[in-house]
Amino acid sequence: MDTSGGRITVSGIRSGADLETSGGSIKVWDVAGGLRAETSGGSIEVRNLAGDLSATTSGGSIRLHDVRGASRMETSGGGVTGSALAGPVHAATSGGPISLEHVGADIQAKTSGGSIRIAGAGGRVEAETSGGSIDVSFGRGNARGGALETSGGGIRVSLDPAVGLAIDASGGRVTTSLPIRVAGEISRRRFQGTLGNGGETLRMQVSGGSIRIEPLKAGS
Repeated sequence: MDTSGGRITVSGIRSGADLETSGGSIKVWDVAGGLRAETSGGSIEVRNLAGDLSATTSGGSIRLHDVRGASRMETSGGGVTGSALAGPVHAATSGGPISLEHVGADIQAKTSGGSIRIAGAGGRVEAETSGGSIDVSFGRGNARGGALETSGGGIRVSLDPAVGLAIDASGGRVTTSLPIRVAGEISRRRFQGTLGNGGETLRMQVSGGSIRIEPLKAGS
């Protein structure tokens, strides 16, 4: 479905959908297959999608809930918000923050215009921002590690104390309340250590802030 002059609203599709508009927003819910949604003039909202998603806009935000396939989201004009995303996630924006909750697989998140917040990450996390802080909570049992980098704020990470990870943090002051065994020389701008028996590496780098590593809260 294509339109150059208005909003697209679709629901209850029993197969996949391909939607494109240059003049308005796209709102979709209850789709039994995959979805491609593209607009240059508005926001995109998707709820209850059974397949993979590709969502692109140059003029607004992207909001997702309950997507059971892979999610690829790109915007140059707003923020990205998603929850209950079962598959891998790629989220990129040059104009706003990124907020993701309860993601079941790997995450790639990049913004040059805001902060990144991820709660309940179920896989590896790669997050990068030049305009804000990074706050990531890894789910229980998640020992996949990742790479977190910001040049505009600090990093806070919450980990399951029972997992094994290699920790490599640099660029700012590091504080932790986890039992991390320090490896190598301790310096003001570099911290390397092991949580549990070690394993995959979690790298964190800041240019203008501090790094905080803490245990998951009860019930998380």
